[in-house]
Amino acid sequence: MAETTILDPHIDEYLFERQFSRFRKHVFDKSGKDLVSFPSNPYTDKEEGYKYGVHHEGRQTLGLDEWQEADIGQGKILRSVVAAIELKGNNLLKWPGQWGEKSKPHNKLIEALPIPRTRKRYEELLFRLYNGDDAVGFRQLGRANRSTVPTPFVPLLFERPLSLYADRSDIFR
Repeated sequence: MAETTILDPHIDEYLFERQFSRFRKHVFDKSGKDLVSFPSNPYTDKEEGYKYGVHHEGRQTLGLDEWQEADIGQGKILRSVVAAIELKGNNLLKWPGQWGEKSKPHNKLIEALPIPRTRKRYEELLFRLYNGDDAVGFRQLGRANRSTVPTPFVPLLFERPLSLYADRSDIFR
């Protein structure tokens, strides 16, 4: 069996349907209403709706509209990414470093800040991710971290709140 990566996931349809049915039943049992969408169901909105606000605040903290190609290598892009990840109240990605600074999933970005060549490499990749071919940028960011799954923080940075699954990278294995 070929190795599955986040860019080429395999989802077992039977298992997915079975688990999704269990989830829908759980939501109905809690709310008395069928699940149509997370925002439209009182239970899922109460339990998960805050994540959209955290995601929106993170996107604002990134300041993507202010990123310029001339910023690459200056540290501005990496600092904005780290700040977006480390927002107060962000539990979409576990980053508190309770097991030391090196345990943070975005530690490679922090370590890159004082190293001009590495900082520039990450900032080029992040800039390309937002201003060019995001699939290429996504793959290159994964390679930069020497990982088959491109870093757990990447879902936090996308347009849609894919960050709802940021701490569940096992979904894509």
